[in-house]
Amino acid sequence: MQKQGVAFGVREYLEQPLTGQELLELRGKLGAPLRDWVRDGAAVARCEGMPEGEQDGALAQFLAENPSAMQRPILIRGEQARVGRPLEALEELL
Repeated sequence: MQKQGVAFGVREYLEQPLTGQELLELRGKLGAPLRDWVRDGAAVARCEGMPEGEQDGALAQFLAENPSAMQRPILIRGEQARVGRPLEALEELL
């Protein structure tokens, strides 16, 4: 991003975890359910069978309490976001 002259800010997710509400808002920007960007298979498995809204709420709470279980980095630009795994996935937002 620096090479392309894109201004950006960094949020240290372990020092300043996202709230459950922020995670639900991020879900909308990513366009993907939370289960798709949670790195903890056991947490996702506990939510299997729940309606998607309940599942997202439970996973948002889990990630708020366990931020290291979130896929990262995540680039947010305007109303869109992408998980940077692989990093090339971020290029379309730049």
